[in-house]
Amino acid sequence: MDTTQTDVSDLLAQVHEAEAALWVRLALESRADGWFLSFAEVLVDVGLAEGRLWDAGDLVLVEEQVAPGVVEAVLLGSGFELDGRTILPVQRRPQAIREWVPSGRRYGGVRLAYPAFRFALDPEDTLDGAGQPSGLFVNRSGPSFATRVMAMSAFFQHGSDAVWNQRPGSLTAWVADPRAWIQHVSIGDGRVTVDLAGDEVTGLTVQLSSGLHEESRTVEAPGAVTFTVTTLDRETLVLLTDPIVRDLRSISTLGGLRSEDDTVSWDEPDVRLDALRFGGESEFVEFKSVMPTSKSKVGVLKAIPAFANGQGGTLLVGIDDDNSVVGLG
Repeated sequence: MDTTQTDVSDLLAQVHEAEAALWVRLALESRADGWFLSFAEVLVDVGLAEGRLWDAGDLVLVEEQVAPGVVEAVLLGSGFELDGRTILPVQRRPQAIREWVPSGRRYGGVRLAYPAFRFALDPEDTLDGAGQPSGLFVNRSGPSFATRVMAMSAFFQHGSDAVWNQRPGSLTAWVADPRAWIQHVSIGDGRVTVDLAGDEVTGLTVQLSSGLHEESRTVEAPGAVTFTVTTLDRETLVLLTDPIVRDLRSISTLGGLRSEDDTVSWDEPDVRLDALRFGGESEFVEFKSVMPTSKSKVGVLKAIPAFANGQGGTLLVGIDDDNSVVGLG
């Protein structure tokens, strides 16, 4: 996705305009004069928060719904009070990196329900007293971890094996845009059906775009828009525009349809087979033109263990190397 720079004041304006539930996730490290905000995350109508407190004494990880004044203090890096703790000011750069993220993407173990803007703010290089948390994380109110970095990864990214590379004092903010979005895309019986939602979706344009197919429809109301297709290219985009892109989905036939996006579904076996065929051979897909015999089974025996020892795959018999259907006759 494209990224741009924006002032923190613009981010604050978006937060105030959202008129939505405001949540924070904070990593607080104990200091002699208060609590250092090691990492902060602001969630505006994103739907990822549930309310948690992991307390290891001198490192506390907290996730809770807060008042707008707390969010403003977090974003500006000014000091504030939270749950009886004095949070120290943090010097951050005045510019944030803004990235647009479509709905359906995974973040922190949860799928984004709406399109969102992701903002990243870095601390000033002169920030004092900041280092990566080290040592055991013995939790008084939840799971414990062998290292504090693992605890941070598990808390913020919902996976202790995830790589934690955030700079101490940095901040990420997510601001959802639930005005218009793609809920689901289904492919089957010669059709691509796009389910659309949002108060501002009426009048927008939904587009099916690939090297083989290009078609647009004006959205008359929230609900389903259907395209008739005979085949799909290796990469097909479903775009919701006005004319800027408001949301999108990618329909990929590469990699044997191995997509983690459950908002895109293949409803008919024949469609899945056609998509696999037109996607061509890859590390996940292999074609064989004839049924294995005593002479040709060596190739099959090589392919199956390779799939089994990797991330899986599909073996199609009756398809030539040029994607032609030769059958089994």
